[in-house]
Amino acid sequence: MVKISVIMATARDNYPMIGLPNTFIFEPTLKSLENQTFNSFELIIVDALYDSRKDYFKNKKYEFPVKHIKPKPSIWDKYGAWRVCNQLNTAIIHAEGELIVRIDDCCSFGSEFLEKFWAWYKRGFFAQALVIYHHGTKPLRNTEEAKRLYYNTYGWECSYEEIVQKLDSLYKPGEIIRDSRWRFLEGKSVLIGDMRCWYYGYGSASIDALLEVNGYDENFDGCKSLEEVDLGSRLYMAGYKDLIMDESLTVIEHFHGPISKKAVWYEGKPPKCNYALYLLNQKKNRYRANSDILKEEDLKFVWEKTCREPCSHCGGKDYDYEMFKVWAKNQRTFNLAEEREKNL
Repeated sequence: MVKISVIMATARDNYPMIGLPNTFIFEPTLKSLENQTFNSFELIIVDALYDSRKDYFKNKKYEFPVKHIKPKPSIWDKYGAWRVCNQLNTAIIHAEGELIVRIDDCCSFGSEFLEKFWAWYKRGFFAQALVIYHHGTKPLRNTEEAKRLYYNTYGWECSYEEIVQKLDSLYKPGEIIRDSRWRFLEGKSVLIGDMRCWYYGYGSASIDALLEVNGYDENFDGCKSLEEVDLGSRLYMAGYKDLIMDESLTVIEHFHGPISKKAVWYEGKPPKCNYALYLLNQKKNRYRANSDILKEEDLKFVWEKTCREPCSHCGGKDYDYEMFKVWAKNQRTFNLAEEREKNL
């Protein structure tokens, strides 16, 4: 039995790294994992584009097990909408490790990456890795070139002025673009953080904790945001409060393009605001997700919050109530522990 399951959900094309255009999406991560000092782990990739690259690992051998799998079915498959909670829960179903370490695609890291996660876990903490962004082989810095890079890649989401404002509000000119949580570590080597606010990105949790909260809340699927923050909040409610950040536990995320249109093609208005769902789970002290269908009063709360600031600045006109009804009608419940028993 492996000690760590490294899980990744992906929906990007084969060559998404803009500074490394000839590098296959999984290559930097696989090279990093081959060099780990900690060797009791497996890699689980839940791939929304599995059908188009299912043979990638066919004739490849690694010192660690690799599970390259298709996401379990989701109502959002036919709409081409965001469904990362479904993917991450698929990974949990197939995970054999005692500790789950979640990573994103297009990443690389040092040889002691997993060893540090495990060491902190054995001391009673769920560690979070701090991110440094790279373009090609060098750290990305707040320069005019970087602002143009962001705009050329994500200009369909926001204007050039908005990108400039955001980067300049977070970073000084020439400063390395990195995880905003770094600032809280200045002058410290480690910092115990707030599970309710800082649990996102490259993080960890025990399989027991994830099963207790029944995984990621699939009600968050259908649109993007706050899936991980909600998980951290529910872990906190369930009594798992010890999150730690270590300045030596870092990960490089290579600058990349957006999600593939082959996997996520929905271009309509979102069905609801995930912040409203996050607030509902807190209000109800609901730490266990995917276990009950939201009642009419809960749906009313979610829609009313969706129509107000900070979710909406125009009375909900930027959301689609018909899609909200589709979402509400297609809630599903399951028990991740039972799903794992069927699989393992």
